[in-house]
Amino acid sequence: MNKTKNICIVRRLEKNVELIGIFLILVSSFLNTFAQTSTWDGSASPWKNGSGSENDPYLIESAANLAYLSQQVVIGQYFVFQGQYFKLTTNINLNNIEWIPIGGRNMQGQESYNNQFAGNFDGNNKTISNIKVRNLGI
Repeated sequence: MNKTKNICIVRRLEKNVELIGIFLILVSSFLNTFAQTSTWDGSASPWKNGSGSENDPYLIESAANLAYLSQQVVIGQYFVFQGQYFKLTTNINLNNIEWIPIGGRNMQGQESYNNQFAGNFDGNNKTISNIKVRNLGI
C-alpha cells in the first residue's frame, strides 16, 4: 500500500513540475514581448548596426531608428536607399504621434514622387502599431 501511495505522490509531483514549467515559459514569453517593443517619443536617431547589404542589413532596433529612416526618405531625392537592405528587430509602438509615411510624401506630408523608398525592408514578423497619419484628403 505504501509503495502505491508513493507512486501516486511522485506522479502528482511530476505533473506539478510540468505545469510550473509551462507557466514559467508563458510568463517569460509574455514579458519578452513587452521587453521587445520600442515606444516612439517623437525623436529620430540613426541605426548603428549593419552595412546595408543583403547579408548584413541595417538593423532598425528602435522607433527612433524607424523615424530616422522616414526622415531620410522624406528629405531625399528620387529613389532613396536603392539596393540597400533593412531589417526590423523589434516591435514598434508609434504612440499615436503624427507620422509621415515612409516614401511618396515630402516634409509637409504632400504627395511627392521625388521621395520614394527604393530599398528592401524585412519586417521580420514584427509589428508597427498605434500609427497616426494625417488625413490629407487624398
